[in-house]
Amino acid sequence: MPRISPLVWYGVLWALERAPDHRLRTRAKADCGDAYAVVKRKGRDMRRKMRPVYSAAIKDLFVDYIDNNEASVIAAVLQRVLNAARE
Repeated sequence: MPRISPLVWYGVLWALERAPDHRLRTRAKADCGDAYAVVKRKGRDMRRKMRPVYSAAIKDLFVDYIDNNEASVIAAVLQRVLNAARE
């Protein structure tokens, strides 16, 4: 059975996978300039393997406890936050 990374890494891998060139600048500075976190093929493959486990955890922790109306409200609020972050 393949080893699955802790679920906390799913969000990190997903953010890197969606970023331009699959990399994001970190707050840390390297000796010769900016430092970047980069996701390689192995990281993208790991995130894909993690997806079913991550989805099941989201369902168990959140989805099972909200109805469709509550889900719509949450989706609207999160969309508003996302739109504000993009401005």
